[in-house]
Amino acid sequence: MFIMNLKNALLTIFFTSVSYFVFAQQNDTLPRIDIEEVRINAFRVNYNFSDLPHKVEVYNSQDLSQIPSESITDFLKKTASIDVLQYPSMRSQVGMRGFSPSAHNRSYTMMLIDGLPSGTENLSTIGLKSVEQVEVMKGSFSSFFGSDAMAGVINIITPRSKGKIGGSAGLEYGSFQTKKAIGKIGGSLGSDWNFDFSANVGQQSKDYRTGSNNLLKLSDIEESIIGEDTRAKQFENTTYQKLNSSLRVGHEINNEWQIHSYTKLFIADDVSANGNFWGVYGDMKKDIDRWSQSIHVERETDNHSLKIAPYFNNEQELYYNEISDSNFVDLDKDFKEYGFIAQNALKIGDHELIAGVDNHSRRYSNKRWEDDNSPTAPYNPDYRNMATGIFLQTKLSFLDDKFIAVAGGRFDHVFMELFETDHMEHETGDEQYTSFNPKLGIQYSMTENFRIHSSYGTAFMTPDAFQKAGSYSYTSSFGTTNYKGNPDLVPEQAYTFDAGIDYNNRSLGLSSDLTYFYSRHYDMIIRDRSHEDYTSFKNANKAKMHGIEFRASYDLGAISGYDYSLNIYTNLTHLLDAKIQEDQEEYENMKEVRKNNASFGIEYHDFEKINLRFNSRFIGNRYEDNWLGRYDIRSGLDDMDRLKHPRFMVFDFSGTYTLYKNYELGIKIENIFDELYTERDGYYMPGRRITGSLTYNF
Repeated sequence: MFIMNLKNALLTIFFTSVSYFVFAQQNDTLPRIDIEEVRINAFRVNYNFSDLPHKVEVYNSQDLSQIPSESITDFLKKTASIDVLQYPSMRSQVGMRGFSPSAHNRSYTMMLIDGLPSGTENLSTIGLKSVEQVEVMKGSFSSFFGSDAMAGVINIITPRSKGKIGGSAGLEYGSFQTKKAIGKIGGSLGSDWNFDFSANVGQQSKDYRTGSNNLLKLSDIEESIIGEDTRAKQFENTTYQKLNSSLRVGHEINNEWQIHSYTKLFIADDVSANGNFWGVYGDMKKDIDRWSQSIHVERETDNHSLKIAPYFNNEQELYYNEISDSNFVDLDKDFKEYGFIAQNALKIGDHELIAGVDNHSRRYSNKRWEDDNSPTAPYNPDYRNMATGIFLQTKLSFLDDKFIAVAGGRFDHVFMELFETDHMEHETGDEQYTSFNPKLGIQYSMTENFRIHSSYGTAFMTPDAFQKAGSYSYTSSFGTTNYKGNPDLVPEQAYTFDAGIDYNNRSLGLSSDLTYFYSRHYDMIIRDRSHEDYTSFKNANKAKMHGIEFRASYDLGAISGYDYSLNIYTNLTHLLDAKIQEDQEEYENMKEVRKNNASFGIEYHDFEKINLRFNSRFIGNRYEDNWLGRYDIRSGLDDMDRLKHPRFMVFDFSGTYTLYKNYELGIKIENIFDELYTERDGYYMPGRRITGSLTYNF
C-alpha cells in the first residue's frame, strides 16, 4: 500500500510539474551556469551553446556524478530520452528520434570521444569516471561527420587540467558484491606541461537479482510477456570485472601551438552471459580489450583554430563456448578504427568558417573454432570500409547575433574491400561510391531569452563490404550458408527536419525547449533470400518518423540569487508516428523503438556540503519479434510473431555529503522501487541496487 500511495504521489508531482512547465517556460539542466557560457566541442571547435540552431543537450560533471551509471549507456537512457538495447553481458546500443538502436553491426548514432571516433560499437564499455561533459546532438549530421550520423551524434569530452595538481581517490561497495576503486589526478607540471590520469577498477562478484514490482499496471498479456517465474529471482551468469584507464599529456609549445597525447585502455575479463534469463541459448563468457591512441596538434590565434589529429583504436573480443573449466575460445572478433582529421576554423568578423578533410577506416577480422584445436570458417570474411571526406561549415551571424545561420556540406568517397580469410571459401573484391550530404540551420532570437530554431540535414550509412562485394560461405549447426554481395547496393539514406522554440532566463530560473522533428529513412538494407543457392542483400525497406521533444526545468534557487539550487526538470521524446515498410509490404510499427521516453526529477545543492538528486525514467511500449516463442517458456505467447512490451517506471536516488576537510560520503540507490523491467526481451535488468562510497578530494 505504501508503494502504491508513493507511486501515485510521485506521478502527481511529475505531471503537475510538466503541466506547469508547458505554460511557464523554464531553465537549463546546468542551474549554476548561464546558458551563454556553455561551450559545445563536437565540431572540434568551441561553439557557444546559444549560437547553434541544432537540437543539442549538454550534461556536465555534476550530472555525470549524480546519475547512477556504469557506462555511457546507463547515463544516456536516464537523461537524454533515447532508445536503448541493453544486455546484462556488457553489450548495448542507443537510438534517437525513431532510428532503431540496432543497425546491422553498428548504430545509427555516432559516438565520439573528444571529437574523434570512440573505437567501439559497444557503448557499455565506455565509462564516465574521467568525463567532463557529454553533448547529445539530435538530427542528421553526415554533413560534418560522414557515415552513421543519421539519428545524431554523442560527443564525450574529457578534461584538460591546468594549474595546481589535484584529483580524487575513492572506494565503492554495493549490492551483488559490487566493488570499485576510483582515482584521478591532473594539473600542470611546470609552465609548459600538463596532464590528466584516471583509472577505475571494479567487479560484480555475485549474480544480480531481478526486480519484484511494476509501478504501472500490466495487462494479462503484459504479465505473460514479463513471465511468471522472473520476479525477484537470481539472473545467473551476470558477473564481470573490468578496468578503465586514460592518460593525457599536454605540451604548450608556445602561445599559439600545443600538442596533446591521449591514451585510453579498457579491459573486461570473465564477463559472464546466460543467453537470456532462462538460458535457452546456452551460457558463455567473453573478454574485451580496447586500446586507443590519438595525438591532437592545435594552433589557436585570434582568428584561426587549426587542429590535426591522427588516431588509432583496437578492440578485441574473445568469446568462450561455455562457462566451465574446460571451455575454449570459439570466436575471436577484432575491430580496428583509424584515420586522421585536419581542419581549420577561421573567424571573419562575426562569421565563422570550418573547412577540413578526414580519413576514417574500419577494419574487421574474426576467427572461429569448432573445438580447442579445430579452426573453422568465421561468420563473414575480413573486410575494411574506408571513407575520405571533405567538409565545409559556415556560421553566419547578423543583427547583433539575433539571426544566425549555419550551413555546410560534406563530400565522401567510400572504398570497401574484402580480404582473404582463413578457412573460408569466398571471392575477394572491392567496391566504391561517393556521397554528398548538406545541412542548414537557422535561428532567430526574438528577445534576449526567447528564440526560434530550425534545421534540415541528410545522412547516410555505408554498407559493410561483404554486403556489396565478393561472396563467402560458412558451416554451422544450422548447415552451410552461402552469401553473395550485391554490387548495386547503395548506402542507407535519411533526412531530418526539425523546428522548435526555447526560452532561457537564468534570473528567473526558467528554461524550456519544445522541438518538432520529421525524418525519412530509405534504402534500408535487408537480406535478399530470393536466390536459390545463396543469400544476398538489397535496398528494400523505408521508414518514417516524426514526433516532439520537450525539455524543461525550474530552479527555485533563483529566488535567493542561487544561494542554493533546487531544480525540477524533465526531458521527454514523444513519437507521433514511427512506421517501417518492409520489402514493399504495408507500413507497420517499428521494432525496438519506444513511442515515449522520458526522464524527470529534482536535484538539490547547497554548494557547500550536500548534493541530492531524485531521478526517474519512463520507458514506453516497444515492439519486438517473439524469438522466445519457439521455446515454450511463456504460456499463451508461442503463436505470436511480435510482442508489444509494457511500459516501465524506474526511480533512482543519489546523494553526497562532504565531511571534515575533503572527505565525501556518497550513496546511490538504483531502481528504488525494485521495478522488474527489460531493455531487450528476456534480458531483465537489475532490481534494487544500493551502493555506498567514500571519496577523498585533494
